[in-house]
Formats: sequence, C-alpha cells, structure tokens
Amino acid sequence: ILYTVLFVFGFIAFAQTPIIDYQYDGTVKDSQGNVDGILVNGGTYAEDRFGNTMSALSLDGINQYVSLDNGGASTVSTNQITFDGWFNSNDFSTTQAILNIPELTVFISDAGFPGMAVQDGVSSSPIISSVAIDKTEWFHLAATYDGSFGRLYVNGVQTASSQLDVTLFNGSGVTNLGAN
Repeated sequence: ILYTVLFVFGFIAFAQTPIIDYQYDGTVKDSQGNVDGILVNGGTYAEDRFGNTMSALSLDGINQYVSLDNGGASTVSTNQITFDGWFNSNDFSTTQAILNIPELTVFISDAGFPGMAVQDGVSSSPIISSVAIDKTEWFHLAATYDGSFGRLYVNGVQTASSQLDVTLFNGSGVTNLGAN
C-alpha cells in the first residue's frame, strides 16, 4: 500500500486563521508555529501534483505517518473544525486514515469513498462521500463541521452532508496524519 500525500491544509476555527498549516517544503514544520510534525518510520518527500520536488509526502499506508506532537493538548478549542488537503492514493485494499485527531478522523474507505467521523470523546458520527475517488488522480478533500452539520467536499463539490448532534471532544489523544 503506497499513497503519496500533499497536505496543504489547516484546521480552521470560525473560518478565520489556520491553527495548523503544513506547506511541505521539504519539512513538516507548521507555518503557523503551533504544531510541528515528525515524520515516523520513513516516509519520503515526493513530487506534488504540479511536479514540484520535495512538496508532498509519500507514505506507505502501513506504518509511515506524520506525528503531530501537540504535547497532549486538544487541537481545537471551538466546536467548529475544517480540514483540507490534496491527496493521491494508489491502493484502496484497506481503509486509509488521512487524519487522526481527538476531534476528527478523515479517511478513504477500502472502496475509495472519502469519509469523516466527528468525535465527542465517547462515540463518533461518520459521514461517507457518495462519490468515490479515482486512485490514479490527485484530488482535493475538505471535511468540515460547523457545530451542527458535517460536510465532505471532493474537488470543491459537496458529496456528503449530515446533521450531527455532537460537541467536539476537547481532550488529548492520538494526533497524526496518514496512520491507520
């Protein structure tokens, strides 16, 4: 299982300033200065969708990931969150986690459907896209929760939406990109 990931993303509280923003310019440093990433078990910098070298990450989908060491603190302090980024996966044989934080999981199912699960610390409320992605193409994925509705967007088009009665979990837990 190999997937190359370009994470140009942020967690956005109240749709204002990103809390975390990785540009993948040959490092996993947060351009906001909040949470630097640590590349774990290898993984390599790769060419992005525009052909720019050292601008994406290639992760094996097994044990390579980016650890977001936030000192055990919650990632968000609001009941709203947005995650977005560019991705390319060449294997859907298993469900692949893109993001794992205490409040939100973003993934691609083993059938190639993007999904998200908003967590409240006890349970999670999953939302699955109605549109599968093409594993030969880069795609843009955005997952949002505004305190009432969870929404998924693939290449700028909303592909799933659900009303959720969830207060985002505001605690510590596993925080990473790309680990199942």
